[in-house]
Amino acid sequence: MPDRQLGVQHRAAGAEDGHGELVVGAPGGLLGPWPGRGHERGDGSWLLSVDPAAWPLAADDLVVDSDAGLEWSVLEAERMQSSVDPGIDFIRATGRLRVGGGTEPAEAGRRFTHQP
Repeated sequence: MPDRQLGVQHRAAGAEDGHGELVVGAPGGLLGPWPGRGHERGDGSWLLSVDPAAWPLAADDLVVDSDAGLEWSVLEAERMQSSVDPGIDFIRATGRLRVGGGTEPAEAGRRFTHQP
């Protein structure tokens, strides 16, 4: 059963910076939201169930719960398809919760301080 509304922001293709390092592209506009589900796992990652309309979902794309003010950076995603009823298809994604709109993962007991 859905427990939240989830949207998706796909990342633009990455590019090399001035040092030759690949930099992740900027997130695009918000797609959705659709009914979805999120569950925090013991290792700090989240298991997310996202509407298949967001496919393809790739690493570094963002899953967004605007109502709760949460964003996850996708680590991996797989489309789950039913051979019996396409109405129950979904995307199973693993993500890391973003803190303060940044890319630093939120970990239990750790606060983002903006200090080196």
